[in-house]
Amino acid sequence: MPGTTCVMPPWDDASMDAPESESLGPGGRSGRWVLFAGVYAVYFAFGVVALSIPPLVGEVRADLGLSRVAMGLALGAWQLVYLGSAPPAGRLVDRLGVRRAIAIGALIVIASGLLRAAAGNLPALWAAIALFGVGGPLISAGAPRAVALWFDDRRERRVAVGVYSTAPASRRRGRAVRPPRLVQSAPGGFSGATPGSG
Repeated sequence: MPGTTCVMPPWDDASMDAPESESLGPGGRSGRWVLFAGVYAVYFAFGVVALSIPPLVGEVRADLGLSRVAMGLALGAWQLVYLGSAPPAGRLVDRLGVRRAIAIGALIVIASGLLRAAAGNLPALWAAIALFGVGGPLISAGAPRAVALWFDDRRERRVAVGVYSTAPASRRRGRAVRPPRLVQSAPGGFSGATPGSG
């Protein structure tokens, strides 16, 4: 009606109906914190892989013979891909469901990390880092949706959001543990200190 104002409920009061495929099922509510712990671990690993190269820029450049420009091009690969893949990733989460989407995103992120270890030149390193931009949006879009779907209780949702929000801070603290000494002591430098290097 004219002159009336529609007041939306607060975010923590808003309900989100879960599709049949996303239902926790009978007794599933008691295990939603276990599922949430898995989502948290995936989101934390997402950040660890995202920050895996910057502390090792000097070692990677020396091992692969890259210039500063080439290194900068490789480091910005995943952000560039992320911008283009984020919108379709959100729609894919709706179509596949949060569990499948997060699982697929986690597998892609793992593949990105392993391919970085095997990279021997700029194109291979760029492609490995760019692949992260394909899996990352699935995790970024799926994790908040999982919290909204699995925690309909106002208090529990607030706790879940608070815990979930600590993942980025935790991964930044992990960045302070720099491994250059391990890399320098490895037989093959950067490649020799990473899995899949032979």
